[in-house]
Amino acid sequence: MGCGDFVVGSKIRPLCGLYIACDIVAPLIEYNKNKYQKLNVDFRTLNLNSDNLPSADVVFIRQVLQHLSNSDIKNIIPKLAQNYKYLVLTEHLPITENFIHNLDMDTGPNLRLELDSGVVLTSPPFNLEVEDKKIMFEVPLRGGVVTTTIYKLKTKNK
Repeated sequence: MGCGDFVVGSKIRPLCGLYIACDIVAPLIEYNKNKYQKLNVDFRTLNLNSDNLPSADVVFIRQVLQHLSNSDIKNIIPKLAQNYKYLVLTEHLPITENFIHNLDMDTGPNLRLELDSGVVLTSPPFNLEVEDKKIMFEVPLRGGVVTTTIYKLKTKNK
């Protein structure tokens, strides 16, 4: 979700069977359909908050949640456990370990990083239930750290 320009997704694609790439920006999806047509990817325009999500084993959400309000994120949490076994989440977090998790903000182009906060799904008010989690990598960037974490979700219907 949040496939963007699909530069990162195109590197992951060879490791997957069926690959569904989604973004809320319709012109970007059309661009990707043309540019990456040889990669056999199902590109879809999708709103993570309001649309039904396709089922799969793994969902990648890359730097999307940091732009959403807590209310919007709370709407997404149940969909994750219903549709996926694993969540690979990349978010831009403050560089300090003791930052305040999940300060609320309006959905839009701003980042929680500007509030010295970041999205941590296993913390209140989200409390995502997971069986396991592991930080895969962290990359310092613009006063913060872009962190990719893989979660094994406690699934509800699988």
